[in-house]
Amino acid sequence: MSGNPGEPPKLDFKLFVMPAVFFLSRYVDLKDDNIVNLCRQVFITVAAIVGALYYVVYTLISSKNDQTKIWVPPKPKPSLPFGLGPPAEAVKPDEYEETTYVAYELKTVQAEISQLLLSFAMTLFMSFQFKIHLSLLMQSVNSPITLLSSPTVLKYFFKITKNSDGSKLYKELLSAPSSTTSDSAFFRNDEPRVEEIPIEDTTNEVNKKVSKSTPVSEVD
Repeated sequence: MSGNPGEPPKLDFKLFVMPAVFFLSRYVDLKDDNIVNLCRQVFITVAAIVGALYYVVYTLISSKNDQTKIWVPPKPKPSLPFGLGPPAEAVKPDEYEETTYVAYELKTVQAEISQLLLSFAMTLFMSFQFKIHLSLLMQSVNSPITLLSSPTVLKYFFKITKNSDGSKLYKELLSAPSSTTSDSAFFRNDEPRVEEIPIEDTTNEVNKKVSKSTPVSEVD
């Protein structure tokens, strides 16, 4: 959803992926035991690969051990897609978390691994206990997408340090936030701005041009 606090929500790619998987699942015979076993094998394989990649990222973060102090904004609040609902509120200075790169990145990866293990357990439980196998297909697609959209994975695997809008990857600040930085931390400084020109200045400028272009004889 929204990547930047204080900005309107952005379109999430997952909003289209999950309905597509749900639609295509109609062509998969999930009542066939052989196909169900194949889906389970694919799901377990995908989960194992994703988990291994998260472990590699965790190891890279620990070995780098970047102790640079940063201030990170809170996660964006849940919002409606397609820009529906009220606009997101700007982040206040006291809402930033003071931490370090290594602490923040390890915390992020640990949360993502916990989420992966939880979804892994719930998906298999639903499949074996309640014979609900659709989640096998959905999680087999959703897990790699979640991995590739993780900021820590983007940083340590693909060497990406900035977002598409030019802001820092974690929206972090390198100095303590103030009322000024919190209002403008998530917006680029080179974006076009609209400035209002006072009416008096505009009138004076027009009069100057008229006086220069009009001969004195015409005025008489």
